[in-house]
Amino acid sequence: MSVKIFSAKGNKISLYFLILFVFPVFYNKLGYKMTWNKLDLWSMGFLLLFLIMFVYLLVGMIYISYVRHAFRKSLERTMKQRNIVAVKFLYYGCAVVPLLLLFISFTSIWIWDRPEFWDMLWMNMIWRISILAMVLLVIAYLFDQYSDLAVPISQKETVEVIREVKVKEEVIREVEVIIREEVVKEIYVEKALQTALPATVGDAPILPEKIALSEMYTYLVHVAGVGPLYRDLWMIRFFDIVAIKTQNRQRHAIFSDGSMVLCNDILKILEAAGLRHWLVKISDNYVINTILVDFPYYKKGPQLLLHAESMAGLRRKMSAEEIALMLTFGKGISDKNIKALWERRNTLVHDGWDSWIPIKK
Repeated sequence: MSVKIFSAKGNKISLYFLILFVFPVFYNKLGYKMTWNKLDLWSMGFLLLFLIMFVYLLVGMIYISYVRHAFRKSLERTMKQRNIVAVKFLYYGCAVVPLLLLFISFTSIWIWDRPEFWDMLWMNMIWRISILAMVLLVIAYLFDQYSDLAVPISQKETVEVIREVKVKEEVIREVEVIIREEVVKEIYVEKALQTALPATVGDAPILPEKIALSEMYTYLVHVAGVGPLYRDLWMIRFFDIVAIKTQNRQRHAIFSDGSMVLCNDILKILEAAGLRHWLVKISDNYVINTILVDFPYYKKGPQLLLHAESMAGLRRKMSAEEIALMLTFGKGISDKNIKALWERRNTLVHDGWDSWIPIKK
C-alpha cells in the first residue's frame, strides 16, 4: 500500500479555500438553533454577506498570522518550561478575542434598529458567533502547530517558507513510503567501492563491508569510543559532531561531550567531504548528525532519540533542557526527512565517519 505525502503548499491552498470560500457559504446559510435560513444563495443579500465574511476572514487570517509571528520566540522558548500554559493562553486570547469583538460590534450595528435587538444579539452569540469563535481557535491552533500554514509576515519569512516547500517537494518526488504486510529483510549500509578500506585495529577492519544501519553505531562506539577525539587541536572526527546550531547567522558545531564551537563554514566543509547526506534539519535552529540516531526507533513524541551513549556524553556540558530543545522537532517540521533517510538506507555508505573535520570560524 502506498502512502502519498502531500506538499505543504497543497495543504495551505486547501486550508485557505475552506476558510475563505466554503465556510462563508455555510455560515451565512446557518440560522438559529442549527437550522438553515431561507436566504437564496444567488440573491444580492447573500452575495453581500459572503463578501463581508470573505474580507473578515482574510483580515482575520492575516491578523492571527501576525500574532503567531509576534509570539514565535516565546512559544518556542517555553516548549519545555512550566509557563507554557500561560503563554499559550495569552497567544490564543490575543489572536481570537479582538476578532470576536470586531464581529460582535459589526453584528450589533447591523441589527441596531431592530425592536428585538437584544434577543437577536443573544441568539447570534449562542448559535452563530460561538461557531465562529471555534473556527478562529482552530485557525490559531493550526498556525501555532504548523507555522508554514500561516500568512508570511515579512519578506525574509516568505523566502524561508518558499525554500522549505521546495526542499520538501524534492524529498517527496524522490521518496515514496512503501508499507508492506510481510516481514521485510534488513537492508544494509555498504562501504563505498571507490574508497580505500577503513582504518584498522590490529589485523581486523573497524567496519565490515556490509553492516546494518541499526547496528552501525554499536560497532563505532565499541571500536572508537564516544569521544570527542581531536587531532592537532583543530580537527575532530565527523562521528563526534552531534549537531549544528544556527542562530543569528552564526553556526556552532555541538560535539559529543556537549561542548560547542563557532564554525560558520561547517556545512560547506561537510558538503565538500561528502558527508552532508547524514545531516537532517529537525528545527529552525538545529541540524542533527543521523549516524547518532537510535534507528529504527528514532522518535518519542516530539523528541528525536539518540543512542544512550551519545545522550550521556552530551550531559557532560549541556543541561537536560538544552538537550531537549536541540532534539525537539520544530514547528511545522515533521520527521519526514528522518523517515526518508531510513527508507533509503540501502543507498547509504558508511565511509567518512572517522574523517577529520577542520573546525574553524
